[in-house]
Amino acid sequence: MTNQKILSLLLSEFNALQTREIILAKEGLKVSRTLVEPVDLEHKVVLLESLGLYVAIHNKKYIYETDSGKGGWVSRYGLEEDLEANHGSCMLYIGDKPDWVLASRDCEHSQDDAGFGETLGIPSCCVDMYVATIQKADKKQNDYLEFTLENTQSSYPHNSWNNIAAQYFGYCLLSHYPCSFDCAPSAILAKQVNEVLTRYSEEFATRFRQCHKDNYIYTEFDGIFRLTGSSFRDGFLHYKPDQMDVTLDSVLAGLFRQGSRIEVLGKHKFQVWDNQENLLGGFDHPDISILIFEGDQ
Repeated sequence: MTNQKILSLLLSEFNALQTREIILAKEGLKVSRTLVEPVDLEHKVVLLESLGLYVAIHNKKYIYETDSGKGGWVSRYGLEEDLEANHGSCMLYIGDKPDWVLASRDCEHSQDDAGFGETLGIPSCCVDMYVATIQKADKKQNDYLEFTLENTQSSYPHNSWNNIAAQYFGYCLLSHYPCSFDCAPSAILAKQVNEVLTRYSEEFATRFRQCHKDNYIYTEFDGIFRLTGSSFRDGFLHYKPDQMDVTLDSVLAGLFRQGSRIEVLGKHKFQVWDNQENLLGGFDHPDISILIFEGDQ
């Protein structure tokens, strides 16, 4: 079966991020995991095994809640139920080597973060960041993007290969939060993933790269904003409101639709202006983050 046919088959059953993960598992780069609804379990396991992959199933089901304001994104899996329960989703571990798949499952559920991160192909520096901030992240929605930004020492624009914000809009080359947007191992990994996806389809890989090039406003509870085609110059993020994608139609979304440029005063501080030089509003809050990515591709 050609790579193009494999890609088409996977996209008929999985979303783009799940498909990326399965391809990387097939290429031997990592163990991948994904949630599957019980009604689809047998069919999807048969499909994965037909591609030469091994699949392990966690002995519990997960009941999860989507994050507030993030367009269906899930940062934690919540309650566990027995496999025989009538509700909950099944967690699959997928890889090209059976021992590696089983090791990944066992590491996660024995809280071996270092071992689990290794099976998932996550750089050790990023695993360390995760372990160091897990309690802080759990106080909100278990999202680590704010910590990635806080650990970033470089000024804007950041390295676009590390643009983990792209994940909220369905296409991202990374499956982990970089320890910072300066993280060299994560950028190298993103480039490697891009090369792999390109072998399956240049068009498919381009969708991921484009999401990485865009700029974003991230909020913890009031939506995430993708400013397609925006540019950063002279301290202002210039954007076209009709090219803005949002995960939540919030008050902030209404404000950004009225404006055309954002004056960046810090990682979490900004003012919104319109074309007539009118100041529409300003914010200075740790739950709102400016994410600017125009680094070299």
